[in-house]
Amino acid sequence: MSIGDASDRSGVKFMQVINDQLYAIKEASIWRIQLADEIDPERTNTRIPNVQQRVASCGTSSKVVSRTLIQAIELTKNRSWGLPVSVDGVLISALRAAQAGSLIDNNIVRLEEHASVTKKELSELTSMKNFALPSYPELDNLWASSLYAISAFRSAIRDLVVSIFPENEMGANWLSDLKRRVDFKPARFFDNEKAFSNIEHDMKLVREFRNIEQHPKANRYVNLSDYWMRQDGQIGAPCLHIVGLDKDEILTEISDFLGQMRDCLTFAYEMILLWSVSTAINPFLGQKPIIIHNENCEETPNCRYSLAIEFDGKTSVLG
Repeated sequence: MSIGDASDRSGVKFMQVINDQLYAIKEASIWRIQLADEIDPERTNTRIPNVQQRVASCGTSSKVVSRTLIQAIELTKNRSWGLPVSVDGVLISALRAAQAGSLIDNNIVRLEEHASVTKKELSELTSMKNFALPSYPELDNLWASSLYAISAFRSAIRDLVVSIFPENEMGANWLSDLKRRVDFKPARFFDNEKAFSNIEHDMKLVREFRNIEQHPKANRYVNLSDYWMRQDGQIGAPCLHIVGLDKDEILTEISDFLGQMRDCLTFAYEMILLWSVSTAINPFLGQKPIIIHNENCEETPNCRYSLAIEFDGKTSVLG
């Protein structure tokens, strides 16, 4: 059975069961596979084919997918740890994060490609006589899908926490509650406490942005603009004018803003996953694992971290 279509001819890097569904993860896409036996367990119709559905247009070559879904697969594959968590819940949250990040990535690419073509066409104009500002087709739809992806990504982080700490208080202060549960051990290459503070700040901005966008006020609002004429006479790409976010007034290209949202959400998911899993397996191992950089990881070069323990002066990677 061949998996995928002409848009991604790479081989399958991972096959993973998530929530009783089989997924094939390739370099540039993720597919849900439904075998004929699942569709028709009694095999009453032998002509029923296997079915595959693309669920994400990014795969292992994507930093977002590698740092969410692949990182979760790697950290939960060793069931001998006796993880006192819902592994399936962790993987479901990771898949949702990867899908949301994939949607944001695709929208960024669409915006940047359209801007590149538009600038090229404008540079080839021989006369400005009938010039009119270009327009991005269905910009409102792209923006709506981006807002959905940002919310879905943030929700996936909350779902991750619930999977590992089901008793965690999931009110407005869920991130602070998580901080009290996680047992930090200093990493060799970054400051855990500082990283968590950065995540708290970024997640607060994400929440505030969504509140401003959904409940605008006179001094707190988001305006979406298509291509526009800058003061220097150049054409500006579609942008956002955000008032009231972190007490600032922001004018930024939509693609840049989406990239910032994607990066801060990806970092938050990745770090919370590492901290939470290492805390959960602490009782089983008898010591707190440390977070280390992956080395010589050819299959998933963007999957940046592993958990390890130190014994007899040596560092042993878990997994």
